[in-house]
Amino acid sequence: MKRYELANGAAVNVIETDRFKSSLLSINLAVPIKAETAALNTLLFCVLKQGSANYPSQAAINTRLDDLYAAELSTRNYKRGDMQILGFAVDFLDNCYIPDGTDVLGGSADMLGELLLHPLLDESGCFRADLVAREKTMLCDAIRAQINNKRAYAQRRCIEEMCRGERFALPLTGTVEEVDAITPKMLTDRYYALLRTARVEFFFIGSTPTDVLLPRLEHAFAAYPAHSVAEVQTQVVRRAELVREITEEQDVAQGKLVMGFRSGYAVADPDYLHFMVFCELFGGSAASKLFLNVREKLSLCYYCSADMDSYKGLMFVSSGVAAENRDRAYEEIMRQLEAVRGGDFTEQDLSNAVRGLQSAYRQLGDSPGALESYSLGRMLFGVNLTAEDMVRGFGKVTADDVIAAARRVSLDTVYFMRGPACGACPDDEEDDDE
Repeated sequence: MKRYELANGAAVNVIETDRFKSSLLSINLAVPIKAETAALNTLLFCVLKQGSANYPSQAAINTRLDDLYAAELSTRNYKRGDMQILGFAVDFLDNCYIPDGTDVLGGSADMLGELLLHPLLDESGCFRADLVAREKTMLCDAIRAQINNKRAYAQRRCIEEMCRGERFALPLTGTVEEVDAITPKMLTDRYYALLRTARVEFFFIGSTPTDVLLPRLEHAFAAYPAHSVAEVQTQVVRRAELVREITEEQDVAQGKLVMGFRSGYAVADPDYLHFMVFCELFGGSAASKLFLNVREKLSLCYYCSADMDSYKGLMFVSSGVAAENRDRAYEEIMRQLEAVRGGDFTEQDLSNAVRGLQSAYRQLGDSPGALESYSLGRMLFGVNLTAEDMVRGFGKVTADDVIAAARRVSLDTVYFMRGPACGACPDDEEDDDE
């Protein structure tokens, strides 16, 4: 990956490859997650994607994208550690495959510039009240609907309790009350403040030479205002001081047990790959200790798996469990952790974990979107490891490395969602066979 800087101070990250017939171009604005701005940021990009000064409707945007040989536009709004990442991306056919000479790269860059820098405003210079009202309604509906995905909701509640007082605990959507209170003037003020303070990172994945790409970006984003980046350091708590237990009642038939652990690692640590292999061996696949023992052998859970947040140094064990099996499932999960800490796993277990991770990281190169997401996250945290570096690194992890990683993990929070109907698994409940 090569890195360049535009005249306005924005960075351009380029991965030159002729592996794909299409290219991906994205603009990403990174800001600290804050209670007073997260919902504003989210609603802002909901409104921005609805139109611009020159393309004042979704129909106009779609017509222009069709003219660019069916280029595909998307928005993003997600967390990377304690940062909120917002932006737009466009996938489009490389210019060399265009039969009539249409500059699809230039047109795609211009579309991103249009949506971000030339928004659809009313006569007073504010976002249109009708658009803001409509997007507020849709965002509030989405917030209310979050509880319908019980598994995701349970993990989100575990994060809120586990990381209370940390930026990471804050929901990017805000609450219904916070969204309801937003006015067009508030949203417009936030728009200009965001442009002035966000860290701006372009990503381009494709075969176009940089001497063609960079002038196109300079032209499309010439109106980007001068800005001063609001730097943010992600808080990483390396060890839990005590174990918190939270039980909440919901109208569910299948209980949700989420156990949040502090890994003792941060993504920039040189031995972070040791923890990744441990997590894969412990609960990351159908060959893991949790799946084979807690779910398959003992049938204590409808699903049981471990996943991690690389940027916050967290690990979550999620399981769907009947209320009467909650304590047994918890004890067996902890017993499997102690087993790994004691070296109770085979060379085949280690090999399966390593090969599973290697396969996943080799596949990053098959998708421009996955490659961009990986590269952006690692770049924001100062990690200069390519997917190929990761593949080689996994192969060097030993059994002793895994044991050491397991011993650094500490349990922080246990969240259990139960309900009066716990004990049965109806057809419409999630059942993850991984």
